[in-house]
Amino acid sequence: MKFFKLILIFTIISCSKEEKFELPYFTTSDFTPHWINSKSIQDNTHKISDFKLINQNNEEITRKNLKGNIYIANFFFTSCPSICPKMTSNLKIIEKKFINQNNFKIISHSVTPWIDTPETLKSYEKNYNINGRMWNLVTGEKKLIYNLARNSYFAEENFGLINDENDFIHTELVFLIDKKSYIRGVYNGTLKIEMKRLIEDISLLINI
Repeated sequence: MKFFKLILIFTIISCSKEEKFELPYFTTSDFTPHWINSKSIQDNTHKISDFKLINQNNEEITRKNLKGNIYIANFFFTSCPSICPKMTSNLKIIEKKFINQNNFKIISHSVTPWIDTPETLKSYEKNYNINGRMWNLVTGEKKLIYNLARNSYFAEENFGLINDENDFIHTELVFLIDKKSYIRGVYNGTLKIEMKRLIEDISLLINI
């Protein structure tokens, strides 16, 4: 299963981090970590593709808006009764820790954008006391969001094998993206213990 595979990878990363003092790049859907010298990174190294979405304040959010910022991303929906409330509560820990960090953001993509309008997302923001300056809850065209999830974030391991392109995406993964839109970490958003590791990795990127 993907989660146990990630646990093994993260154990290796934790051991290696002491020696390398840097985070790996994740460039493939199996989340194999690659340690690449940032000065020698190739133009074709996988990164998050361009997008245009709308947040809870009816503001346009694009990759250009986030350039120069470290951010974490996840996928959720406001009516989710199971993993989404856990993820949101855990991400509140991250929000609190970095509330005064100007170049850090959180972006949560709705996987039911036909239901989660900006007004619905605004209500969700209020229910969880989310800081809208730091944390964007975004909606938009379903095809774009699902393409981002599958092709940019690798949020769905089995796509192309057993799933139809219109299948519903539901993932507990949280992704750490650096200032140049590269994936630098993957975490289980339902586990509080993973938030400790996420905080350490965010701090490492911020200090680079």
